[in-house]
Amino acid sequence: MTRTKPISPNRRTSVDTESIVAALPIGLLVVDEHGIVLTTGGIAENLLQMSRSSIEGKSLAQIFGENSPLVGLMKKAGANLNTVMEHDMRLCARKDNTMIVDGQVTPLLDTSEGFLITLQSRQIPNIVGQQDSVKAASKSVSGLAAMLAHEIKNPLSGIRGAAQLLVRRAAEDEKKFPKLICREVDRISGLVNDLEAFTDPKPHATQAVNIHEVLNHVSDVAKAGFASQIALKAIYDPSLPVLAGNYDRLVQVFLNLVKNGAEAIGDREGGELKLTTAYRSGLWVGGEGEKRRKLPFEITVEDNGGGIPLDIIDHLFEPFVTGHEGGTGLGLALVAHFVADMDGTIECENSDEGAIFKVHLPAYVEPPLEKPTPENQKQKRMKHD
Repeated sequence: MTRTKPISPNRRTSVDTESIVAALPIGLLVVDEHGIVLTTGGIAENLLQMSRSSIEGKSLAQIFGENSPLVGLMKKAGANLNTVMEHDMRLCARKDNTMIVDGQVTPLLDTSEGFLITLQSRQIPNIVGQQDSVKAASKSVSGLAAMLAHEIKNPLSGIRGAAQLLVRRAAEDEKKFPKLICREVDRISGLVNDLEAFTDPKPHATQAVNIHEVLNHVSDVAKAGFASQIALKAIYDPSLPVLAGNYDRLVQVFLNLVKNGAEAIGDREGGELKLTTAYRSGLWVGGEGEKRRKLPFEITVEDNGGGIPLDIIDHLFEPFVTGHEGGTGLGLALVAHFVADMDGTIECENSDEGAIFKVHLPAYVEPPLEKPTPENQKQKRMKHD
């Protein structure tokens, strides 16, 4: 049996405490008895989307607001001189950054002269859980689509041909019903065409894509058509590098998400859609038996259309699930399918005014240069000749 050699208590580690604290996957805030932030650690900057210099020296009330649940949690910890915690706290460090976190406040040295605050984002487990749902939905639709495309499209063309023949032969006042048949056949054909998008077995090449070019194109299409009466607001990070994806599929993804938001808003006054891009350096995903992937690109589509019904929000990316009257429930399932094919994730949640969809995608990495070998050198010479 192999024995593990004990580590000597006198052995010094080369990793300093500051490096360990910086690597923690939680946000750390050390505050004094007045709630003034003295120092930060972990992923606090990334979580709050604020620089360290803009956090330190400010009070919790200045950062999160006087009525923030975190301020109340600190007061409770000070009154009890004990650790207190709260799950699923909604914090807003900036107007465009609302987060759901698990918070814990611990008094320092059993006094009320300072506190250690830890913030654990609820976003990561939500992403992993929703990604599993996305993959399951994608697989189920693929099998269903293949069957429907084969069994339905052929007889549909025969039905439509017969209906067109009836239109030509019928008297003017009798053409209503064969025309109705033609319209319904066209509607069903469109539905099957949407389903066929799930069965495409061809791998789509990953390209270096400028996401802002994609979003600008989507915005132009939306403004010229279904979102002409809705305010489209772009909040872009101009410093973003290129991401890894497929341009055409990304256009389809965000066109569907923007259209979904526009349908949720409907005719209500003050309708607004926000498209936001950001770089989240600390986001990694990957389940059991799956390679962990870094997904630093976050693209957000947010509407003020009233939100997603709670009874369907956990199944929104499954086929035939929809909260819109007359919807097929395939648009978001197709979005999930395309995003999963690009090694990304998508999640949704309700905000105070509507719904938020967040797409996370990988960065583009230049492929390594091919090392010269006798075989590929020979192939190059043959091509040249």
